[in-house]
Amino acid sequence: MGSMARFDTCEERLQAVLELHYQQSHMIYTFQIHVEAPDSGIFWQGAVGHVDRNTTSDVVTVHHPLRIASNTKTFVATAILRLWEEGHLDLDISVEPYLSAQHCDMLRAGGYELDQITTRQLLAHTSSLFDYADSPDFAEAIAANSQKHWTRTEQIQIAMTAGASYGAPGEVFRYSDTGYILLGEMIERIYGKSLGVALRQLLKYDELNLKATFLEILEPEPSDVLDRIHQYEGEVDVYDWHGSFDIYGGGGLISTVGDMARFMRGLFEGRVFNYANTLTEMLTPVPAKRGGPNYGIWQQVPGTYCLGIDGGGQGEVYSHHGHFGTSMAYVPVLEMAVALSIGGSRTGDVDLREVILADILTLF
Repeated sequence: MGSMARFDTCEERLQAVLELHYQQSHMIYTFQIHVEAPDSGIFWQGAVGHVDRNTTSDVVTVHHPLRIASNTKTFVATAILRLWEEGHLDLDISVEPYLSAQHCDMLRAGGYELDQITTRQLLAHTSSLFDYADSPDFAEAIAANSQKHWTRTEQIQIAMTAGASYGAPGEVFRYSDTGYILLGEMIERIYGKSLGVALRQLLKYDELNLKATFLEILEPEPSDVLDRIHQYEGEVDVYDWHGSFDIYGGGGLISTVGDMARFMRGLFEGRVFNYANTLTEMLTPVPAKRGGPNYGIWQQVPGTYCLGIDGGGQGEVYSHHGHFGTSMAYVPVLEMAVALSIGGSRTGDVDLREVILADILTLF
């Protein structure tokens, strides 16, 4: 990024990062970035591209919402910890009391020692539950019928039949959506409301000014929110995929890059949890003896993932990524929140989201 020297202001440099990566990208049709650190006087947002690659007249803005996919996990983990700090659950006992009898029976039938699986393990991806969302069975089912109305039970069933446990509970770090759809169920059963309403109330959307954030299908779309952008799996437009493929806790939220950044600020600035030690609990990495099989291009490195958020091993940047090219981060030393979308997932040996985030941070 040596060419940044010719830009005078931070805002100009951020805009240059956005435009440079857009110009150099392949199969990326939309970029949206939001950066804010109010105590340093930084508030910048930028977008380039089009809402739909086939309609060049509809220029994208930072106010266009998107499916934030697995960034939802940080919201879900935060809701679980809100219930924990209020004394409604224990992080370190079996999850059995918090799940339906049907799902407990399914897990046992799948060969899992349910009495050994804890909420903390689900949060930290150390439960060794096979990841249904990363299985060929699930991908083939969506390819065959992208309009299928999925249930949580059907997705758990795929986890039981499409692959085996990654190891003993607590011993292996391996990313798994299966654990997070169980956490979504736990929130609903403990809080007594739908997952969308529970997240909204437990995480204090109104206080954080998250006006464009809602759980797809399970909550009504706000009337004043723009149409969401088209997002892509490679070259496949997933805009019309029925949202139930990813709404039960592993993903499902629709939001904007601005709302994502505001959520991260609220979380780290003490405006979500009632007690400071809850954030400390969330940011404590959970050790495991080894990493499981790669998740796409990502090696599974134990000891960096905390409870619903990645600390990178050093705590210099706390972040989460989501499918379809989404990401959000918080940098404690800068008191800065960053959220971005590159509009889709692409194959390759480099994660463009991480490259862009690194380029942004070099400016400060």
